[in-house]
Amino acid sequence: MIAKNIKSPQEKQLSMLIFLFFILIYICTAKGYLQVTDTGFSLKTANALLFHHSLLIEDKDKRGISPAGHENTNKFYSKYGIALAIIFIPYILAGKALAGLTGLPARDVIEFILSFYNVIFGALSCVLIYWLTLKFCDSHRIALLVALLFGLTTLAWRYSLSDFSEGTQTFLLLLVIYLLLKNTSQSILQSSLFCGFLILLKVFYIIFLPIFLAYIFVINKKNNRWSKVFIFVVVNAVSIVFLLWLNYYRYKNILEFGYGPERAYLQGIVNVFPLLFSLNKGLFIYSPILCFSIFGYVKFLKLYPKEAWFFLALISLNLFLSSIWHSWEGGWSWGPRLLVPMVPLYLIPICFLFPMRNVLTKSILAVFITISFLIQGMSVMGNYHEYLEIRYHLVEEKLREQMPADIVGQFIILKHKIFEGNTKYKGYEFGLRDNSTLDLGQKCNNALNFWSSRIAIEYNKPWLKYVPLILIPFIILLAYRLFSFILL
Repeated sequence: MIAKNIKSPQEKQLSMLIFLFFILIYICTAKGYLQVTDTGFSLKTANALLFHHSLLIEDKDKRGISPAGHENTNKFYSKYGIALAIIFIPYILAGKALAGLTGLPARDVIEFILSFYNVIFGALSCVLIYWLTLKFCDSHRIALLVALLFGLTTLAWRYSLSDFSEGTQTFLLLLVIYLLLKNTSQSILQSSLFCGFLILLKVFYIIFLPIFLAYIFVINKKNNRWSKVFIFVVVNAVSIVFLLWLNYYRYKNILEFGYGPERAYLQGIVNVFPLLFSLNKGLFIYSPILCFSIFGYVKFLKLYPKEAWFFLALISLNLFLSSIWHSWEGGWSWGPRLLVPMVPLYLIPICFLFPMRNVLTKSILAVFITISFLIQGMSVMGNYHEYLEIRYHLVEEKLREQMPADIVGQFIILKHKIFEGNTKYKGYEFGLRDNSTLDLGQKCNNALNFWSSRIAIEYNKPWLKYVPLILIPFIILLAYRLFSFILL
């Protein structure tokens, strides 16, 4: 039996504390610049929508298909979901207003503000994790602990600071699932609306609709089963019809989503093992705490079999489809980027392992939590692009195999920055058999990868790097209240 939907005053208070705690932490550790070149295409689409009432954009490096009559020009339609461009519009308006007040270049201000856009989605996802876990364990302490684990010891932290859309996808997917679990006609309608928006963000999620529909069908009795299925189908059908119309408007083909031949770039080899366990991209390597969740699923299946199989179906489909995609590693990303939206579903069953009475088990869990936290801390302090820049641009192709895995390389980069304080690396630091100098030069700096450090260097005002310290007392106070609630 799923817990009741009415929120108590305590639940509301803890929800607010969780939100404020993660908002402040994520703001302090945010980057302050757009890290992903693909974001630029959605930004240009948002500008085109806002100021030219068009979806057509210009760029020499096309990430989509040119419409008829523009094949030999730089005009094209971006392949990335229209929903992301819509999300960007208020940030563009805020950036332009702020640029007008400060006299700073509008583009710089907009990109700076936009680099924080996933922060709010990351903090809200932590709140949703708390609500979802509370439905299964009916313990505020345990639900709060799981929310803290999600926000501080998994890939969620890094992707809440990134302009990759995975942070937004995670929030929308969690919201869809949470509303489905409430299982009222109103919540099913709300869930379908957010699901439709998720599809407009990334068309990939159309494939998950049968799993959502199957869950609605299974958890409801015969007398209201079909009405709820109908609600979910109709609302999502509207989103899909709109998307198909958009395809026809842009490409004169309802089944062309802007990816062109790329949509068929699937591999026969299934890369499930590397996605879960490799040092380069393994989910359980980048977030070791998730190993404990495997044991939680045993009890989850016994107590809530429908919800457990629902979660496992979503996880399995995501894992399989990601593993056969031609870019299964997620490009230049930290860890298995394509699995990030499903991380909450891996983690939530850990709630069934609490409270722990065995001292040895507690000690092992504490070690896994500590390691997971340190890995996430390393990722947010550093810039993983720096190691990839060295590996793929500064090292000869024949020597790349000698280079350590991404997670090890990132540790080496961070250690060098702290103790050496420069951007010149020696080949032997990365296990190469020579003393060649690998100089990142102007592409990077020797500061930790926080927005305040970058701004301080860019404007030559060292005091700016200390601005986030203003928020530290508030973070400590919030942390005290949250952790004291768990421990008392």
